[in-house]
This record gives sequence, structure tokens and C-alpha cells, in this order.
Amino acid sequence: MSFKYKAEVSSGFGITARVVAKSKNIYTEDIITTFELEYPRIVHSHLLTHRVFSRNSSSSRAVPVSKVNEQVINNPARPVEFGGNQSGMVSTGEHKELINGYTPEEWWDLSAKSAAMFSNAFAEAGYHKQVANRITEPYQFIKVVLTTTEYENWFKLRLADDADPTIKALGEAMLKAYNEAEAEILTDKVWHTPYVDHICNENGVFESYCVWEQYHDEDACVLLTEEEALAISTSCCGQVSYRNIDNSYDKALKVYERLGINTDHAHLSPTEHQAKPIPQSMWEQFGCERRYWLDGITHMDRDSNLWSGNFKGFIQHRQLIAK
Repeated sequence: MSFKYKAEVSSGFGITARVVAKSKNIYTEDIITTFELEYPRIVHSHLLTHRVFSRNSSSSRAVPVSKVNEQVINNPARPVEFGGNQSGMVSTGEHKELINGYTPEEWWDLSAKSAAMFSNAFAEAGYHKQVANRITEPYQFIKVVLTTTEYENWFKLRLADDADPTIKALGEAMLKAYNEAEAEILTDKVWHTPYVDHICNENGVFESYCVWEQYHDEDACVLLTEEEALAISTSCCGQVSYRNIDNSYDKALKVYERLGINTDHAHLSPTEHQAKPIPQSMWEQFGCERRYWLDGITHMDRDSNLWSGNFKGFIQHRQLIAK
């Protein structure tokens, strides 16, 4: 048994939404969800406008030029719809006018091959991938790990009739995966740990964190301490920069060391995806008295909900790291 997604939905056009982990605060019923997403990079800026999202994504600075160009030539990312022009931000709908005798899809693919040729020339001349890969970004797919407790505004905006068709297709896939995934109910003693499984007894009570390793064609559970579970989860969320995610014990911990969490040059964004429920007592006894707040709680909203960074009802791992 290797790591398995809680739900996976593909809407075509290279768009896939996978629920990595979905957890519910047993005290408040707040839900936190981590997605692993793949979609055309052309709409990535739409996702970045939602500041309640914690996210890590594959980087043009990290993926080899040859690997990027192979994808761009053989499977270029395209818009979901080639819409006709009119004033405003919404097209007239699917437009079928030929361009120099080519369909819009064929013309787009030709431009992708041209961009790959120029990108490869930069690489052959000795330029770094952070230069060469920029040329082909309109034709690349991007991989993103995303965690949040707040999806309402995202779905409201990105599933609207006037949304960009490509971002709408992503939103539809995410909503379907979100609804299909069952939330694991957590107490304040258990962390939401993307890419690290929870082992429970026959009564469903949490016992340990675990990653699965393959030994002699069989999978075995490697039990983890809480510290190891947080480190491996952090590592895997950071590995998305390179597109491939490896949650094996040794590999994940090596990558975690490279993040330099306890150094002056720490890469802390991957620590934003782990979280644990704020306990019930915070609301019942001390909700309005800041001096009693647990470490990691950062603020209270006008409805008396407690937050940790951009998470409601959960203490975010990053907020417990002294930086």
C-alpha cells in the first residue's frame, strides 16, 4: 500500500484535482482540506488572488528544460475554450474561425512547438532553466499543493457563468473531489498531515502516523513520531516544486533538511499545510481573552472565530515556528 488520495477527479484538458487530506475539527466542525492540483499555468494567477490559500507549486526554476519541453511539445496545456472576441472579460463562446488554414487548437500547438525550440536554444547555449523555461510557461501545466479552511468564495467566483472557462473547469473538478472525500475527525492531539497517513485502531481511535514503504514487493507501514510526521508532510508539500512527490521515509527527510527550517534561510511555506484543531476549551473558557490563547492562535474575527494565520479553527504548523 502506498499513499492513496482521498478523492481524485479529472475534468479533461490536463486538469486534475486530488484531495490529499481532509480533516474536521471535532469541537467546531471547521474543515481543512489539502488538494494536489494540476492545471494549465495560464490561469495560475487567478488562484493566487485567493489569499486564504496556503500553496506550493512546481517551479520553472526547478524542472529541467528537457522535461518541460517534452511536455510542451507532446501535450501542450491549452485554454479549455477558444472564445470569440467581444468587449469585456467574457468571450462570445467557442470560436471556430481558421487561422491560416489551421484550427485554433492546431495553431496553439504550433506556437507551443516554436516556444520549445527557442527555449531549447537558450538551454543549449548554456542558459539556466530559470531563463529557458520562462518562454514556454503559457504551454506548461503547473502542479500545486493547496490547503485552506475557506473555499466558499473560491467556488462562488470560479464556478460563476462569467468565470474563465479554464479556471471554471478546475473549480468544478475541485468541488467534485471535495464532496467525494470524507473528512477525518480530529481532536487537538492529532495533526492534519498531508502525505502522511493516520493509523487508527478498530474503534477508529488514532494511534500513530505512518508512511508506507515497499519491501520485497510488499508494502509495510513505517510508524512515525509526531516530529517525523510533520517533517515528512512538510517535505512532500515542498517537493511539488520539482513536480514529483516522494513520501518515502529517507527521501522525504533528506528534502526536509534542505528546507533549512531552523536556519536563517528557511523555506517556510511548506509548513503552512499541517494543522491541528483548536480545542473546545478555547471557546468555552477563554475565547475572548487573548492572554489565554494557545501558541499559534493569531487573531479572532468579528464572529468570535479563532484563527491561526489563514486557517479558521486550526492551529497552523508555521505559526509555531519562531521566525
